[in-house]
Amino acid sequence: MDLAYVSTGAFDIWWEGGCWEWDVAAGICILREAGGLITSANPPANPDTDPIEEVKLGSRLYLAIRPAGDTPEETARQQQERVVREVWRRVEKLDYTRPGV
Repeated sequence: MDLAYVSTGAFDIWWEGGCWEWDVAAGICILREAGGLITSANPPANPDTDPIEEVKLGSRLYLAIRPAGDTPEETARQQQERVVREVWRRVEKLDYTRPGV
């Protein structure tokens, strides 16, 4: 449900770790179709410049950003990426490794 709320704009972001792929697969589809962005909850080595990669479904680490519209200053994707980087600067890495992997 949380990803559906992000898809509608009711939540601006959703940051979560520990969910299994069957818990989030449908929500990821809904979010992407609505124009949202979903990536890893864990920041890369350099959150200011490293590329923002697509989420790995089995990673169990999720950061979702609501859909946005273009403005004269930024595209929707640029706005979403700016928010991702702001979140990454403020969070600590989560460890939800898959058992047996």
